Amino acid sequence: MSVDGCLSNIGFTRPMTRFAPRTACTQCDVRSAAVANRDWTRLANSLRVIAATAMIACVSHVNAQTTVFDPSRYAGPTSPIVGAGGGDGARPVTPGVQPGLYVSVLEGAIAVTSSGSRGFTAGQFGFVPPTTTPPIILPQNPGLAFAPPPSPFSPPTAHNDTIPPPPVLVAPPITQLPGGSGGSGGARDPGPIVPSLPSGPTLPPPIVLQSGPGYTFMNWGSDGLASLGAGTATFDSQSALTKFANGAMPFVVNSAVTVTDAGKLDDLGWGRWTAGTVTDHGVPMDLSTRLAGMPFVVGKPTLDANLPVLGTMTYALVGATSAIDMVAGATGTVSGSLSIAYQNAQYNVTPNLTIAMPGRTYVTGAGSTTVGPDGARATFSTMTQNVTGGTCSGGACTFSTQGVLTGAAANNAGIVYSLSGSDVRVIGAAGFKR
Repeated sequence: MSVDGCLSNIGFTRPMTRFAPRTACTQCDVRSAAVANRDWTRLANSLRVIAATAMIACVSHVNAQTTVFDPSRYAGPTSPIVGAGGGDGARPVTPGVQPGLYVSVLEGAIAVTSSGSRGFTAGQFGFVPPTTTPPIILPQNPGLAFAPPPSPFSPPTAHNDTIPPPPVLVAPPITQLPGGSGGSGGARDPGPIVPSLPSGPTLPPPIVLQSGPGYTFMNWGSDGLASLGAGTATFDSQSALTKFANGAMPFVVNSAVTVTDAGKLDDLGWGRWTAGTVTDHGVPMDLSTRLAGMPFVVGKPTLDANLPVLGTMTYALVGATSAIDMVAGATGTVSGSLSIAYQNAQYNVTPNLTIAMPGRTYVTGAGSTTVGPDGARATFSTMTQNVTGGTCSGGACTFSTQGVLTGAAANNAGIVYSLSGSDVRVIGAAGFKR
């Protein structure tokens, strides 16, 4: 008996492993098959396959399974099924899975020759009786499990009698590290090889304030809140302001300053100088002797042409220095936002802020805004007596700011502020973003 087969996408042949005879077996496949009894030795020795995906199982007399399926129902007049015991006369096969050779074709086609030839295509099942009888086609699986061996070409085609293929594991790409020493023949040892790890999400570049001209500096100085105009700012590696010079107003940093509560946004920085000496408007100042130091805001103003022309925008608080009471030395916090209403190249700034100090809290509201001159319209100052908390009811306190809008379209705002009343004098600086 022989088994020939072919696949449309395979162009070579290979011999099939010869079957070793055994007296009893329940299944055998193209890699490790066993015949049912010694009468099969002659047939098995001639079995071969040509590049087809087919499964073969054999059932012995002893291990024949009883099922509802009976191959004898499908025997035609030219392909009689003979009794399992062999012999010269044909007799009906006992109902169930009968002794003999069974085939299942998963891909391509095969031809089985044993006392006649029969072709089987993909999806068909066949039965070869253990006598000189031609093979027959079965209309369905006779009840045997056909487990295919691993294919060297591709995963097995999904089939109702196959086992799902194992998952395909993909190794990470290999990165070869430089280094190593030369080997024989001058070849260079590539060094250790390590797998490349997946990279994490791309983070935005850090904000870095560049030293140079074009910055406007505002502070709480020798005469209170003031804008020193545009000049040259110097920042350290952490983008903290360490020096300002060449402004419109006289101002000189005489010795190295210490920066506290520093913060930054695009083209905007704020903080407090708490040590060092400066000369502000001709007045020497030792910053270490001031309870609040010198709060400041510094930024490159948005160009006049790039300011919003219409609409009200809210700027949320991003960071702030401590709120320091210059009378009692108490320290508090600031929270809230700025509301800026733009219209016809003008705008109005409302500081909706809450200043929480020990034992009392102040809330600020709408007031008046003065916009800077042409060429510096992104600078402003505000003043309001709409303040509640402590002894500030009824307009008893004044909240004032000096501020600057920065960014390509006035995306950021910074202020240095002062809250003054009969029992309070709180100053600080803050940055906002819309």
